[in-house]
Amino acid sequence: MCYKYFINNKLLAILGIVILIIVLIPYELVVVPEWQIKVIDSKGNSLPNRKVTQIWTHLSLESANIHREVQETNSEGIVVFPERTVKVSLMKRSFAKFGDLLRFFNPHASSGPHSYVFSERSENGSSYERKGALETILIEQD
Repeated sequence: MCYKYFINNKLLAILGIVILIIVLIPYELVVVPEWQIKVIDSKGNSLPNRKVTQIWTHLSLESANIHREVQETNSEGIVVFPERTVKVSLMKRSFAKFGDLLRFFNPHASSGPHSYVFSERSENGSSYERKGALETILIEQD
C-alpha cells in the first residue's frame, strides 16, 4: 500500500512538472496577418516607389513595444508586409486575458492586437484590430 502511494505521488509530481513546462514555454502568436497594400493616386493609377509604413503591437502582451517598418511599393504600387508574430507563454496569455477583463472597467483602455498602415502622402491610413481581410488601397493626394 505504501508503494502505491509513492508511485501515485511520483506520477503526480511528473505530471505537474510537465504541465508547468507546457505553460511556461513561449509559443508564437499571430498579432497581424500578412497585409497587402496598393497605393494609387486620385485617378486610380498605381504609384511605384512610395514609402508605406506599418506600425503594430499587441497591447495586452507587449504594451511597451510598438514596432514599425517602412517598405517601398513595387512597380505596380503594391507592398506586402509579412505576418507579425510575438512569442508568449500560455501563462502570460492567461494573465493578459485577465487584464483584458479588468480593462472593461476603463472605457479608455485598449487591448489586443493593433496595426496601422499609411503612405507618405495619403490623408488617411488603414487600421487592423483582430479581424478582417488585409487588402488595403491607400489613395495619395496630388
